[in-house]
Amino acid sequence: MGHDESAKFFSYAYIGYIRGLMQNTDLTQPAQLLTKLSDNAYKDQLLSQTMLTGCCLSFINANTIKLSSAGHPYPIHIHHKRLHPIKAEGTLPGLLPHTEYQNISLILNKNERLVLLTDGLFESGNTITERETLELSIKKTFTYNSKPST
Repeated sequence: MGHDESAKFFSYAYIGYIRGLMQNTDLTQPAQLLTKLSDNAYKDQLLSQTMLTGCCLSFINANTIKLSSAGHPYPIHIHHKRLHPIKAEGTLPGLLPHTEYQNISLILNKNERLVLLTDGLFESGNTITERETLELSIKKTFTYNSKPST
């Protein structure tokens, strides 16, 4: 789909589709939602021709999150001023029939952060060097901004 204005338009359309899916099904886990989305995308003539990625979260309580990923970059857990990728993996929705996703539980303690990234963020540089520099700069910013508030 790309990352331009048309991608933004389609992302809003997909949000509406997902909202409708959530309101008309009894899904309680992020992995269930992604599995249902993938099944529907695989069967749908338009969605099956579109490349989708997604990351789905469920806030269990004040500090526990369940997440599931479908072709999306790894979320990053920031604690003790270090970046730790959360190995949440899953096939692109609609790519294969009967795709199942897994939930990962994560506890966020005081002063810890979870960063969700969009695909293409680090890839937006024109050369490999630009992409590596951009990624390093963004990750430094994550670490800097994770300092505890006083």
